[in-house]
Amino acid sequence: MSEDKLQSQFTIKLGKPVGDYSRFDVASLQQAQQAILPANSLTTNERWVQETGLLVEKIAEHCALDESSVVLDFGCGVGRVARELIQQFGAVVIGVDTSASMRRLAHEYVQSDRFSCLSFETYQALANESSLRVSVVIASRVLQICSDPEANLALLERWLEPGGSLVVFDQPIRQVPIANGFIDDGKDIWKLVREQSSFQSEEVDLPPAIANVVAEDSARLLIGKKMTGKAILEFGVSQMKVDPDRATSIFTGLLESASPESIPYQDALNNLGVMSVVDNPQAATRYFAQVVVLSPGNARYLGNYAKALFDSGRFEEANLYLAKLLEIEPDNMDARVRKANCEYRMADFDAAESRLESVFVEGYTSLLSKSTMALIHMNRLWFDKARVAFEEIIAQHPEEKAAGELNLGFIDLVEGKFKKGFERYENRFAGGGVKKIDHASSPRWRGESLEGKKLLLIAEQGLGDVFLALRYLDHLDKLGAEVIIFSSSEGLAEFLEESVVCPVTTDRNIGDIDYHLPMMSLFHELREDFSENRVKFPYMHVNAARAADWHRRLSALPGFKVGINWKGNAAFANDRWRSTSLANFGGLADLKGVTLVSLQKGESLQQLEAFKRRRELVDPEERWPGIDRDLAETAALMTNMDLVITTCTSIANLSGALNIPTWILLGYSADWRWFLDREDSVLFPSVRLFRQKKLGEWAEVFSRVELELEKLVG
Repeated sequence: MSEDKLQSQFTIKLGKPVGDYSRFDVASLQQAQQAILPANSLTTNERWVQETGLLVEKIAEHCALDESSVVLDFGCGVGRVARELIQQFGAVVIGVDTSASMRRLAHEYVQSDRFSCLSFETYQALANESSLRVSVVIASRVLQICSDPEANLALLERWLEPGGSLVVFDQPIRQVPIANGFIDDGKDIWKLVREQSSFQSEEVDLPPAIANVVAEDSARLLIGKKMTGKAILEFGVSQMKVDPDRATSIFTGLLESASPESIPYQDALNNLGVMSVVDNPQAATRYFAQVVVLSPGNARYLGNYAKALFDSGRFEEANLYLAKLLEIEPDNMDARVRKANCEYRMADFDAAESRLESVFVEGYTSLLSKSTMALIHMNRLWFDKARVAFEEIIAQHPEEKAAGELNLGFIDLVEGKFKKGFERYENRFAGGGVKKIDHASSPRWRGESLEGKKLLLIAEQGLGDVFLALRYLDHLDKLGAEVIIFSSSEGLAEFLEESVVCPVTTDRNIGDIDYHLPMMSLFHELREDFSENRVKFPYMHVNAARAADWHRRLSALPGFKVGINWKGNAAFANDRWRSTSLANFGGLADLKGVTLVSLQKGESLQQLEAFKRRRELVDPEERWPGIDRDLAETAALMTNMDLVITTCTSIANLSGALNIPTWILLGYSADWRWFLDREDSVLFPSVRLFRQKKLGEWAEVFSRVELELEKLVG
């Protein structure tokens, strides 16, 4: 089987490995043996005999060889393994070597018509263009010297038929030959082979006699099977928990090798999504989005996609895909409950409650079904029902005690049961997903005397909570405390440095601290019941120069200036219930003598263009370009407003802290700090409250606001 005969059938695409391989251009068999296996504690001949015998023995143990077997010996040298495989098993062996002299000597050494020896160029062309496949590929002491082992391993994979065996005998770290030696560049050959997605490989133990010898140069033997798409997929699944990086590599490899219409390809997409859910939810939704297009009738894919959408706060889309899932599996109780949870998040309480009741009637209950119903009761202000539901959850699911107690605390606070409510509010760390930041070198303050003590107040949760809790700085000063504020946000820290009269740090490990306390725990530790006035307004301040600059800029604006803010942080779970649309402010913009000024930041600014096509609204970024409207600039702008109208966001709390006349637009189920059925605020004397009378209906709220603003402007 001559190389000329094989090569004549193809257009050869020449490629030459990088590196100096002239050391392998030899004149005799003896020189070749010394180049391949230089002497160590054994002579070259002793190594030759022992290693060759070992390799052939292990290949025979793991690979079924007979006269029908076709073996590729990559980097065959003079054919030391090829000759034994032919003599012992009658196999056909195709050798490959870059050295012309090695190929010539191989033909002389093997002397068999069942052996051919190819140049690298012919081998590469055959791999790319031929249907010829082999049952065994051998790479003995060759990948370690390749300049591009990744590419060479990929070529070997193309040659190997599914179920075939790859035998690698190499040092673990690459040693590229150069003119005066070898370059050890740290590339891990063994890691590369192990992570090859289509091989399920294992290291083979060596007999003690030879193991001691090869240990001198760290050579190891690995034998792997080339898997089919289904087997590759199953192997990847087995690695998802034990070796996630390898599983990711396997699934990614399947996306490159399998057909998009195949189950291995689609399951690989799905599994990549499953593995990305926690650390990269956006990537997870992209994977799931692809797979549901390829297989729209697969209930498992639909369920995973719906869950990822839900976890990303995309409730409408999640609801849509759960509906598709239920068309396929109408009795899927978990999907029915999750759809009810989506409807609850979308504030469609009637649909959610009806769906859950039907599930309960059929005898199905789960933690999610019970907690969703409890939350529906709470947000409908049916507090008696909600209490019973949360208490049952705590009794039946002890692991949910913290979350249940926190929700009971919200009910307590809204109803004015402050002592118990603030006590239960401490469960926000264990049951509310609030990240707890402690100060390692100081104890938490629990009401001890603060006379002459340093108290580190730790900013937590959102900006609104920080602005609310700062109300107690003056009271803490009267208690003798030296207060220092910690914030992990550089921007917030910079703002607080000029808006409150105490030091601010971003150093979590600040020393010389007597006590620390999360800011919102001040309500609990001070035993707040709002029976006495502990707060002097305003308790936050703006930089006078900034305020003067905004006064100058705004002086040209006509009429009664109203700063508006319509949307909070979309990452907040209940943002859709508290936020509204800029379009709802249209009636206010139409009032004679009123000039609206946007206080909004973030993605919701996209609503500005559509609004301004029909009505007047001052956009500070557009009117005064070049100003970085950070917190400090926004606060200074707000102090120059005649009135601030906002939904329940950080702007509402900041405006109240600055004692600016403020009207807050509240959803039907408002935050505890606004209590129940009040039009004034217990927390901020400058604030007036406008509540929804029916869940989700803003039109009536804005009608009242328009009437009151028209009266005010006169």
